[in-house]
Amino acid sequence: MDRGRLLWRLVIRRLEEDRMPLQKEIAGLMIVLPIDEEPPDIIPIAPRLQTFDDKVVGFLSNTKDNVNHLFAAMQAQLEANYSPRGVLHRAKGHFAANAPGDLLAELHRECDAVITAAGA
Repeated sequence: MDRGRLLWRLVIRRLEEDRMPLQKEIAGLMIVLPIDEEPPDIIPIAPRLQTFDDKVVGFLSNTKDNVNHLFAAMQAQLEANYSPRGVLHRAKGHFAANAPGDLLAELHRECDAVITAAGA
């Protein structure tokens, strides 16, 4: 077995045993796991609405190709099945960036529900 496969098996075994620290030298190579040292806080899901009638629904675009088509179809279904008070469309600056705090605050303040394309 070549050195690469052997090294990979060793790394996987240690990961599976959950004993490998975030950084470890193995066979002369420094292995760094790209994970947080502390687990993230668990954020509970938002309360679910019983209906979209008389609610303001926000759409937060991730700016990826075709998200506008997805949101247009979703808005059409929303308006065909409910009577929302309003619809608000906003977009992140770039799909790889987090949404700015002021944008999230606006959506929180103005909307009863927000639909995101791929996270905020």
